[in-house]
Amino acid sequence: MKRPVVLLSPTPVAEAIHLPVIAPVFLDVPIDLSDRDAVIFTSKQAVYALEKLTPQWKKLPAFSVGSGTSEAIRAAGGTVFYEASRAYGDTLAEEIAAGYADRRFFYPRAAKVVSHLEGILAQSGVDLMSQIVYETRCRSIDAGSIPPRAAIVFTAPSTVACFCDQIAWQPQWVAVAIGDRTAEALTAHHIPHRTAPCPSLSAAVAFGAAI
Repeated sequence: MKRPVVLLSPTPVAEAIHLPVIAPVFLDVPIDLSDRDAVIFTSKQAVYALEKLTPQWKKLPAFSVGSGTSEAIRAAGGTVFYEASRAYGDTLAEEIAAGYADRRFFYPRAAKVVSHLEGILAQSGVDLMSQIVYETRCRSIDAGSIPPRAAIVFTAPSTVACFCDQIAWQPQWVAVAIGDRTAEALTAHHIPHRTAPCPSLSAAVAFGAAI
């Protein structure tokens, strides 16, 4: 019998109980891409936020952190020029610095980020213009919605923080981290966990169900 899986991401996956503990709030800010020739996306939410602000980004080649973000770029009508070899902001920054440092990048980002993308690119002399285009806020959830023995998939450090602010961890649950940064956040909250072998929502859900 498969273990029930609870997914805390704002984005649902059919095989999981969707219990979003975070929600993006898109900001109304001015955007000027006239001197930019590429855009960096490190989340789906950044794609959705920028789409609300200007359609001009779709004229620029997009550098994507991973497959889920690439899907959102293409669905919005953008062009994925490059996808990171591993779905981490630091990896994307290192690969940009190594092969595309001559470009002028625009980076739409969250108010709070965990990667060191901006610092890595700055140290490499890459022309980067950043703009906060969305914030992540906690949503209320009910512990009663979590089945016994559930595998709970945490998809970002913010999901860990928002979950732990509301609910005491139960030893009958199994925590699944989607990636290294999320795993570090679970460790900081003293929650035993396992890390999904692939940093994607569907892979993390399948991993949790098989534990």
